[in-house]
Amino acid sequence: MKAFSTTLPIAVLALAPKVSALFQLEVEYSDLMVPVGNVNLFHAVWEVLYTQSDQYGGLSDLTYPAYTTKCGDHGADPDLSVTIQLDGQWGNVDNISGWTMRDALVQAAWKTVDELSKPTGYDVYTECWGTTWQEGIPYDNNAPCGAPNKPRCLCDIISAQCLNHSWGHQIPSKVKVQTYDNNGVLLPDNYVMTFSSSSSPAGGGCGKYGAIAEVLASFVPGVGPFFEKGIKIACRQ
Repeated sequence: MKAFSTTLPIAVLALAPKVSALFQLEVEYSDLMVPVGNVNLFHAVWEVLYTQSDQYGGLSDLTYPAYTTKCGDHGADPDLSVTIQLDGQWGNVDNISGWTMRDALVQAAWKTVDELSKPTGYDVYTECWGTTWQEGIPYDNNAPCGAPNKPRCLCDIISAQCLNHSWGHQIPSKVKVQTYDNNGVLLPDNYVMTFSSSSSPAGGGCGKYGAIAEVLASFVPGVGPFFEKGIKIACRQ
């Protein structure tokens, strides 16, 4: 991936006076937004990393099938392929265990991914029936759309019924969580997530900078007295 050349100012978000915390976390993310469809981001970013790591780090490179459709026919194959690479290194810093550092880095990573993806969310409906006038529907009262007291589906035929609903999102092509000591010195422990898909990415991630900076200003990663309240954040192009 090409090195970033344009940098937005880094907001120093921990406004409280310095206390005894040993470490400060910083998140950098790219402006390029990648369509990832309805991939379960919590599973891909948090759960997979925990199963593929130990107290010294972790590595994962997985490809997920995903849907982006607002009215996917029953039996239709996924229309998107999403690759998520995770690379974490920790356990290299004194005065804190690798396990504790891992928890803080993963928590900060997930909080960032969650907040960045939320504004891009859209409805994904699959297993849809009655998408032509000739086809019937299951008449499932528990269907998320097209059932009594449920909204109509997003299909062209107003009487269609879809059995599955999920959320589609976009996410920056790269998100990196870094660790600094309380003197501002960069430390080797970090967690990097790289996202790509079969759909073309587009710019716009840096436009979300203000909203996510406000949220992360009050976030406390990890447990105990190790980490300062608030996460620094920067969007790089």
